[in-house]
Amino acid sequence: MSDTVLKVRDLQVQFKSDEKLVKAVDGISFDVKRGQTIGIVGESGSGKSVTSLAIMGLVPAPGQVTAGDILFQGVAEEVPVNLRSLLPEQQQHYRGGEISMIFQEPMSSLNPVYNIGFQMSEAILLHQKVPPRQARRLAIALLQEVKLLPSDEELREKVTGAKSDREIVRQINEQKLAILKRYPHELSGGQLQRVMIAMAISCNPTLLIADEPTTALDVTVQATILRLLRDLRNDRGMSLIFITHDLGVIAEIADSVAVMYQGKIVEYGSVWQIFSNPQHPYTKGLLACRPRPEERLRYLPTVADFMEVVATSSGEKEIREKTAASSQIKAENLSKDSPPSSSPSSSSPTTEQKTSLAEEDAAAQNSSQNSSQSSPPSSSQSSSQNSSQSSPPSSSQSSSQNSSQSSPPSSSQSSSQSSSREISPPSSSQNSSQISSPSPTTEQKPSLSEEDAAERLTKLQEQEPLLDVRKLQVSFPVRGIFGQTQSYVMAVNGVSFQVYPGETLGLVGESGCGKTTLARTLLRLIEPSAGEIVFEKQDILGLADVSLRKLRRQMQIVFQNPFSSLNPRISIGKAVMEPLQIHSAGNKREIRDRASYLLERVGLNSGWMNRYPHQFSGGQRQRVCIARALALNPKFIICDESVSALDVSVQAQVLNLLKELQSEFELTYIFISHDLGVVKFMSDRIMVMNKGKIEEIGPAEAIYRNPQQAYTRKLIASIPSGSLERIRELQDNRT
Repeated sequence: MSDTVLKVRDLQVQFKSDEKLVKAVDGISFDVKRGQTIGIVGESGSGKSVTSLAIMGLVPAPGQVTAGDILFQGVAEEVPVNLRSLLPEQQQHYRGGEISMIFQEPMSSLNPVYNIGFQMSEAILLHQKVPPRQARRLAIALLQEVKLLPSDEELREKVTGAKSDREIVRQINEQKLAILKRYPHELSGGQLQRVMIAMAISCNPTLLIADEPTTALDVTVQATILRLLRDLRNDRGMSLIFITHDLGVIAEIADSVAVMYQGKIVEYGSVWQIFSNPQHPYTKGLLACRPRPEERLRYLPTVADFMEVVATSSGEKEIREKTAASSQIKAENLSKDSPPSSSPSSSSPTTEQKTSLAEEDAAAQNSSQNSSQSSPPSSSQSSSQNSSQSSPPSSSQSSSQNSSQSSPPSSSQSSSQSSSREISPPSSSQNSSQISSPSPTTEQKPSLSEEDAAERLTKLQEQEPLLDVRKLQVSFPVRGIFGQTQSYVMAVNGVSFQVYPGETLGLVGESGCGKTTLARTLLRLIEPSAGEIVFEKQDILGLADVSLRKLRRQMQIVFQNPFSSLNPRISIGKAVMEPLQIHSAGNKREIRDRASYLLERVGLNSGWMNRYPHQFSGGQRQRVCIARALALNPKFIICDESVSALDVSVQAQVLNLLKELQSEFELTYIFISHDLGVVKFMSDRIMVMNKGKIEEIGPAEAIYRNPQQAYTRKLIASIPSGSLERIRELQDNRT
């Protein structure tokens, strides 16, 4: 039996749209060894998920696998089987049986009208000839294996009041059946993902594909799921393809890495090689743009800092490296008085910027295809790569290995993209009392040393607080079958804190800790049960509707999901103009000029005002949401998980933009996230919430370096580090 489970050779997947062919996957090749985990990393639109769907035979129309081979050899096969040559009924044997898949969003992957037990039993009965009762027993065993249900010994310890062994067994069985009877909406995101994992391994697959399985999860739940997948891989001897946009996560679980950009594999090697000696500028950019809690950068590097797309003499487009060292980029960020361009109109070649617009300018926005393709790894090359994964390679090995990695593809750059430029505010003919643009603040200091951060925080706290929250409580009733109130859930429990003008207060905690409830209560979108909310010396809880409406001009929010926070039926121009029209902030021309200026200011083309949200990528939609929040010149903005749905490279651009806008418009932020790395980069102080209460609050650096509470230490320990020391430790544990 071969030690290679899967061989992908010259795979091509095309989508036909509006008389055009888009190569979503363009001639990629890679191997998956038995018991190995290969990580596929890249931005949205790079072809990661389409690759996994092609392996499963699930590419949706109008997509089509047009070339290449997918050779699979399970435990029972003596020779590899080309999955592309199988009939649909033959593919059914492999799909879900020999090869299984975990999807990104478990809530949409599970059927909401069926309970967990039914859906798990269905998956088992489809591939195994067992009676329904046996399928339920297998489902229970699988839920215990993924740690969603305690083991029999642990369940026995929880039994109380039993007078006989028979009663003990009855109570244990009741606890087991209770989880099977629950519906998807009754489980948390982490619990749902465990159900998906249990279903995926129910038929003991040889190969498990995990497509962004931790993206929507808290860092603590993410760490638990990664540990679970590692244990399952080791215990069952499975091979794993792990797809993500986060290289920090890849470092925690993968043995080798394929970096994808615009449908091609631009770099391929062991985790140690990719992290210690990345060769392609795109890989260097991805590694550098992720916020690291141990660093103190004024602005995050972006992919555009490392590479640019230029036209060759033959008219082709190719990627060229702008600088070789990420340390140089970071040093420049510490010393520059202005941030790196966060505009997608700049020469950034990210996938998010190049594939977002579907109508006019499509030829300029979409990448042209070029003739060069990433070369498949030869068997000797694959062997060389994998043999060096258990321990860090020497310098000569690393250099030799990376020189043989797949070469970067050329790509096109939008002709409408230009270098960043300063945007002038609307003309002075506008009603300055209503919609004037604030003048930029004084120049910031160029350093982010601990002393400078402490000095800045001291100066901020010498001011009168902009927001003063006192003993705030928010409770929700728990109602019975007939609507009567049975009890109350305390979502926010006695919270008190202050926010100072110009400050960014980071708010971090797991899902369900009360972060979003607190944010919406501060804006009086939710009425509190008790407490005070004082904004600019006014208790907003005592304001009448008319006064509150005026005050809300100063208080805005940027929501988590840019796909649902914009009305799909109105253009982005109307979305930005809407708050100005509601508050009668000028005449039609002034309002339109203001909206045009704000779109330009957040890095979008004002000529796109008549386009609709579906024509933009996630990062661009979030920029529209930021422009809308700025429309009325607010003093205070709540960013509620506003970058958690974005790729790390796009996330870096949006975070830089938020910092830049804070300086220019003298904004005060509450920045909410479950990612402590992102929160620390943005914040002057950090407030940690758990179960509706404040666990800890203090300067960002102090919270990270010297946390006082066990819960805070748990959050920090859950952050994927991606450090070489951590990679070495994981490799040593694998040998």
